[in-house]
Amino acid sequence: MSGQTSVQFWGVRGSTPTPCVENLGYGGNTSCVEVHYADEPSLIVDAGSGIRGLGRRRQQGRLPAEIHILFTHFHWDHIQGLPFFDPLFREDCRVVMWSTLTERDLEDRLSTALSEPYMPVRMTSAPALEYRRVPASGATIGSASVRPFPLRHPGGASGYRIETPDGVVVCAFDHEHGDAEIERGLIEHAKSADVLIYDAQYTPEEHASKQDWGHGTWLEATRVAAAAEAKKLFLFHHDPNRTDHDLREIVHAAKLELPHTDAAREGNAIAL
Repeated sequence: MSGQTSVQFWGVRGSTPTPCVENLGYGGNTSCVEVHYADEPSLIVDAGSGIRGLGRRRQQGRLPAEIHILFTHFHWDHIQGLPFFDPLFREDCRVVMWSTLTERDLEDRLSTALSEPYMPVRMTSAPALEYRRVPASGATIGSASVRPFPLRHPGGASGYRIETPDGVVVCAFDHEHGDAEIERGLIEHAKSADVLIYDAQYTPEEHASKQDWGHGTWLEATRVAAAAEAKKLFLFHHDPNRTDHDLREIVHAAKLELPHTDAAREGNAIAL
């Protein structure tokens, strides 16, 4: 255990950014999490609006010259920050995009999103950009290994188990419980994780009227974390209507089920 791995939350909100005062304690930007080991390339999971703030660090010389972005899926709240990610358009920065799709399909999806009439910026403007596929057997990026697993979400989504020399981070960003096979795979990949980041957009009461919308609850998050024996659970993908007060109440309820639970908070960094 070298203690050189950090996990930083740059965007924790689901569905849409919420730049309103009552939400800013936990953060209003959409999904973006950075896993960084030592002086190696940064691993970024998803490019929601939170990736803009991450990119500003490059201007301050605090972001590596090589960056890898793992996409869980391509709903707008997970890619909407990409056109505003400064390192993507700098000649002194190499950016590698990863997903479980083929390289061609990944390029097609992102190029469609970053094209007119939706955006004046095109992916072809990026000077040092590569597309790669994460195979089911996993991939190695620097000293980290990345292994994907399926989640239950409309249109499909992937979770990732990221192992560094310091420990394990598991990202299950957009997932709804209810499929036993997928649930078994999720628990297997989250086994003994140091950090489990899990979709808890709804309360159990809300989920009753929002089944098949593709999102989980804080209660299911605690159950999965307990079954996987994860050391720390972070509730993630907060509902856009969820205020800071609401989230504090959810964390209180979740801790009664699983004491080592917290809500992901934009700007927070965790050391492994």
